[in-house]
Amino acid sequence: MPQFKKASFKVIYFYLLCALFLFFAVDRKKVAEHAWPKTLSRLRVEYSYLVNAANGIPPGHLQLIDGKRYFNAIISIYGQRSDAYAFLGMSYYYLGDRKLSRAYFLKLKDKEQGFFWAYYDLAVLAYLDKDYSAAGEYCQTAVQLPAEMSVAYMMGSKVYQPLFVENAFTPQILARNIERAKMLLLQMFIAIKAGNNPAPFIDKIPVSVF
Repeated sequence: MPQFKKASFKVIYFYLLCALFLFFAVDRKKVAEHAWPKTLSRLRVEYSYLVNAANGIPPGHLQLIDGKRYFNAIISIYGQRSDAYAFLGMSYYYLGDRKLSRAYFLKLKDKEQGFFWAYYDLAVLAYLDKDYSAAGEYCQTAVQLPAEMSVAYMMGSKVYQPLFVENAFTPQILARNIERAKMLLLQMFIAIKAGNNPAPFIDKIPVSVF
């Protein structure tokens, strides 16, 4: 009987060592990424409401709530993801919560300092809040950022992929959207320097992440 106990202890010890090895050796990030579609399948949302919002069509409240839950779930399951911050910032803006919208766009900017849309959206929010000094600074930074960097970031993001598939977005379309947004920011900057605050065109500028 004592020999049996000793042998059992060795077996248990061996399996514990194996478990520890696997715990540290397996790339848990890759495992999580592989499980992405299955894990979020019940919360999968259509991105069309965000496209409509960016085109000036107010999104439905239920669509925004579903989207908010989906992007929050991504962060809860997969950790801090700047691409999810982008969509949460946009969702909260259209839910009427500018404070949370700004908070997520700031997180996005801090993690992806070369991402155009983070600075664009922060410029729009600052202008709406009549913080013209901050709006001007964000404008100046945004218009100097190369579109290619932001396009590459979006094309490599899992969160953005359903948006591109549903709407047939291409790198060329994304780059064109950024250049158009830069023109709006230049108008905003000129209005700020001229002292025309708030300028009439500001109501026509939606927040966006693409």
